[in-house]
Amino acid sequence: MTTFTTSAPATVSIRVQGHETEIDVTSIPTESLTAMIAYGIRRKYQDSINSIAKEQRDAGESVDGAELFEAFHQKVLAGTLGVRGESTTADPLDKYRRAIVRDLLARDKSGAGWKAYAAIDSSDRKARDQYLLDIAQKNAAKIDPVAKEHRQADLDAAKAVAGLDL
Repeated sequence: MTTFTTSAPATVSIRVQGHETEIDVTSIPTESLTAMIAYGIRRKYQDSINSIAKEQRDAGESVDGAELFEAFHQKVLAGTLGVRGESTTADPLDKYRRAIVRDLLARDKSGAGWKAYAAIDSSDRKARDQYLLDIAQKNAAKIDPVAKEHRQADLDAAKAVAGLDL
């Protein structure tokens, strides 16, 4: 065990199964906080690394777990985890645009578009995302309507699962 001092929010907002509430973190016993910290660290590493690995596998790339761990661990140690970077966008369609372009490029892995994408270091997600978004922007008239359909389908599915009338 180790002891450390940090600043953290006194409350955390949570929404589960349609129920929203605030958790008073100061009321949680130390033993519970200790378990939650260990679980949260483990889960954050696994979720983040597995997400990148899935993206790489979907793009037909090989996955190096040690390399992915080290890249994510360096981000944690640099204090940039949770900091919204330039690769994060406020436009909710960008995630769909990237996926559409990546899927189209992956259909022809001998093509120039895929080769240029694959030439970008797989650990440089920002550069890869920007490459995909640049192509999407050049082809916005074709890509954006499909991206909007995909987003709407996800929103409809989320409403159906949650049983919410938004």
